[in-house]
Amino acid sequence: MLAAALAHGAPVTHIPDWLIGRNGSGEGAAPLPSYAAPVGSPAHSGAQNARAGASAPLPPKPQAVAEYERIADQGGSHDEIGCLLVIGAAVGVGTGFTKDMPVAFAAGILAPVAIWFWVAGYRLGKRKSALEAGAREYVQQLTAAQASGAVVPELSPQLRKLLDAPR
Repeated sequence: MLAAALAHGAPVTHIPDWLIGRNGSGEGAAPLPSYAAPVGSPAHSGAQNARAGASAPLPPKPQAVAEYERIADQGGSHDEIGCLLVIGAAVGVGTGFTKDMPVAFAAGILAPVAIWFWVAGYRLGKRKSALEAGAREYVQQLTAAQASGAVVPELSPQLRKLLDAPR
């Protein structure tokens, strides 16, 4: 099916070597069979143009997209940790009042730490959303380049989520 798709000019993303029986060096243990589109079909002339080297250039990957890929899976637990720290501070201060233990009042320092955690999580979320817009634009550019005949490398898992997610 891959050979037929390539012959008809259908956009095919990166094909891993293991899928078509190649070893790591690219030598084909079981190469794709040759399949030509029927002569006279629109795909026949398109496939010949693609083989002749007429393909769209890939857009360069912006630094912001690389940054988005790096931080896309980070964070997410700032709210939970902040709540636990506030609860810890409340329990510590409450214990200091009820048990007459002045040392327990030191747990009150956990409240500013919780606020710091919440602020850090908010900033990370804002940064991610700003970078996500650029990453979505890059994925759209890659999709357009692939539709015009460019060979697009396989997307990272973070960019794949953007491609598969509804807009």
